[in-house]
Amino acid sequence: MSILSIINGYKNNNCKNGHFLFMLRDRLCNKNNFPDEYGIYIIYDNTKYSNSNNSGGIDSLLYIGMSGTVNNNYNIRECKKTPRSWIFSTQTLKGRIARKYGSNVTICGKKNNYLSRESFYKIIMKRDGISELRFEYYVTYSKNGLCSFKFPFMAEAELINQYLLNFGCLPPWNKSM
Repeated sequence: MSILSIINGYKNNNCKNGHFLFMLRDRLCNKNNFPDEYGIYIIYDNTKYSNSNNSGGIDSLLYIGMSGTVNNNYNIRECKKTPRSWIFSTQTLKGRIARKYGSNVTICGKKNNYLSRESFYKIIMKRDGISELRFEYYVTYSKNGLCSFKFPFMAEAELINQYLLNFGCLPPWNKSM
């Protein structure tokens, strides 16, 4: 199985998916059209993505992320009103893209306090010589239960596992798994 076939499976699952482009001069708040749902998102170098021949942009993939984290604090529980509908305590796709990093984040050798995602992406884009990013999202679990084929952490792990098998490393902007 390839990363592209996994992504195409998400597209063909009748769940919300989409993308937007982000350049250095853009404001992320004007570009963030991600839904208020749970799932995965993938960031690409759009210049390489646009120039990729039949690879589906996999050679331009920079980051695989997710929203809707599960931990041992019982932050995910079954909704009593709608059985098999789960409630997550952490961010949706929309919130994940807009959130701020915590205090004392070190980027390019500098400590930053509560850096916005927009600032973070612009710093990293400049560092890596990238003029435009492509953000794609795939809802794998919706709040209303209409699209609930996979928990986000499972979808993220599936994609990162396949990336590791294909390339022998994590995507460039993923620090750990």
